[in-house]
Amino acid sequence: MESLTELHLVDCDLHTLPDSLSQLTHLHTLYVSRNKLGTLPEVIPKMESLTVLRLLGCDLHTLPDSLSQLTHLHTLYVSLIS
Repeated sequence: MESLTELHLVDCDLHTLPDSLSQLTHLHTLYVSRNKLGTLPEVIPKMESLTVLRLLGCDLHTLPDSLSQLTHLHTLYVSLIS
C-alpha cells in the first residue's frame, strides 16, 4: 500500500483524515472532495510528495499556512465557504 500513487476519497462523509496517510510516501494525487472536513486535516501538509490536491465541497473556510510545506504541489482545486 505504501507504493500507492493516487487516492480518491470522494463523497465518503469524512470529517477528518487519518494520520496514517502520511505513510503513503509515493502518493502524488489526493482527491477528498465532497466531505465534511471543515478544516484542512493536519496530515495533508505532511504528505510531501503530493502534486495534485482536490478539496472541492469540503466546507473549508480557510487554508492554513502549513499548506506551503507541499513544495511539489502544482495543482490545487479548492472551494472555500465565505
